[in-house]
Amino acid sequence: MSPGAGTGLEASAAPASSRALSAAEAEGGRSRQAASARERILFIADDLGRREAATGEAGGQGGEDGKPEDDAPRPGDLRPRQTADGPGFRTRREQEEIYASSLAEHGKDFTESYVASHGHSEHETGLAIDLALNRDPIDFLRPYFPRDGICGRFRSKAASYGFVERYQEGKEALTGIAPEPWHFRYVGLPHATIMNTYGFCLEEYLDYLKDFPYEGRHLEVHVENKSFELFYKKAEDDLTELTLPGYLPFQVSGDNREGFVFTLWR
Repeated sequence: MSPGAGTGLEASAAPASSRALSAAEAEGGRSRQAASARERILFIADDLGRREAATGEAGGQGGEDGKPEDDAPRPGDLRPRQTADGPGFRTRREQEEIYASSLAEHGKDFTESYVASHGHSEHETGLAIDLALNRDPIDFLRPYFPRDGICGRFRSKAASYGFVERYQEGKEALTGIAPEPWHFRYVGLPHATIMNTYGFCLEEYLDYLKDFPYEGRHLEVHVENKSFELFYKKAEDDLTELTLPGYLPFQVSGDNREGFVFTLWR
């Protein structure tokens, strides 16, 4: 990942019917909003060192030898929602068809609670996936993904791999979406662990990170045998300038609001 690439932290707190999450939030892509903001960042390495991308993996890799742990979920235990382009990701056209089908079958109230309109779905970013217990029949709009058994074990390990349950019960006023215990979003490390520890939804987490500005005290955490330094930088009107250690790999992600989240790997 290049220094300008994100970690999946972009979000919008608008209601489901109007919130806009660009499909280019995924690594390698850019929304017009995020792109214009990121292009105004000037990175200055204080020792003229090279600006490296973080090379660590997005979380735990099973046992110490890298092999899956005995109780780790296996492909036969979980079934991701399948689309023509693979699990999790949907094209804008597919999302439009799903929305129209739900609207015709279930009505407006249900659809606006559980199905985002095309151009507003996290599935279009490639950062989200819906999971179901591998048991027929599967409801593809609200798949059954309980909190016990193999599904519970997945939940207990999800943060170590950078995933969070995106739409939690009790957070509807913040996310604009009804609870979806089957919907997981990749935000990466250490963000998933911090969110899981404090019970933050993504909107709350982005607000929390503003307490650690570039100009002030940074948040330092140790997760999965790795040390991280996090801070928030508000975008300036013209050019956003900041100085970073040239010898440290880092990641930067626009928040689709008014600034950037920086993650330094120490």
